[in-house]
Amino acid sequence: MIIQVFKTHCENCGEEVESKVGVSSGGNEIIIDFIDGMEFYCNDCGSTTYIEVEKYTR
Repeated sequence: MIIQVFKTHCENCGEEVESKVGVSSGGNEIIIDFIDGMEFYCNDCGSTTYIEVEKYTR
């Protein structure tokens, strides 16, 4: 099993926050639709930051 670690910064206090996902397929593909709505809980201030992915065509 591979553990993928996603990191960003808390939108409330600026501290680094992370979200971990276990991948049992052994692949290293990241599906962007999966990231949309991903939650990052901040232990420092107690808020939750969400990632929103905007897709569009030109």
